[in-house]
Amino acid sequence: MRSRSVLVVTPNGAAAVGSRSAEPPLGQARIDWSSADEQVAHALEPLFAGRGSVDVVVHDRAVRYCVVVPPKGTASLDELRAVASARMSDLYGAAGVDLELAADWRAFAPFLCCGIPRAVGRALLQAARSAGASIRSIVPLFVHVVNSEPDCRRHSGWVLVRTGGYVAAGLFDRGAIRLVRCGHVDAKRSLESWLSQLAVSSGHAVERPLVLDTVSPEKLPGDWSRLSGRYTGLTAALVSPGLA
Repeated sequence: MRSRSVLVVTPNGAAAVGSRSAEPPLGQARIDWSSADEQVAHALEPLFAGRGSVDVVVHDRAVRYCVVVPPKGTASLDELRAVASARMSDLYGAAGVDLELAADWRAFAPFLCCGIPRAVGRALLQAARSAGASIRSIVPLFVHVVNSEPDCRRHSGWVLVRTGGYVAAGLFDRGAIRLVRCGHVDAKRSLESWLSQLAVSSGHAVERPLVLDTVSPEKLPGDWSRLSGRYTGLTAALVSPGLA
């Protein structure tokens, strides 16, 4: 039986990674995601060939995030989706409309919602079918890290994921999401400086965050917890020249 592997989607392409996510990329392709679905799928197809069941991890720069606070009385999944869709539109305008939304849907507590362009999802599914493979999941990098780390699911404080010049940050309260912020960060700027500014603007202390930093992890403060070992292959693909 073929093992499950990982496909990493970046702003400028995609790369296949081994099943343990710690191996170097097995193949990659530069892709213009604004091209027609058929062209994108054709470029992706070799990366699915012989891969079996694939988990897709999407660079956070290609994702839109928000925290949704469901109104009192919200009950059905359709209502939650409508609230999340409206929130995305409020935050991102036209860019928030054509998104495939996914979330940890909750009617009685705030939840994290993410949106991936529908065109990207269509091309991925078409390529997988053509290659005789299947897609097990399509997940943003930040969500992948949070879901993979037991410490994140119990954490109170910030969780940061920095790949190249982009960072996604979430504030958690005993594992429950309270705030999410994303943005570009100059490679020369320390994460400590960036998070300190965010802490001031949001009114939440820095304390001891959990961090995945692909730029300069050696410069993180000593009391910050590093999340790095198991993501070698993923992060190598995410910051690969020509794909990042």
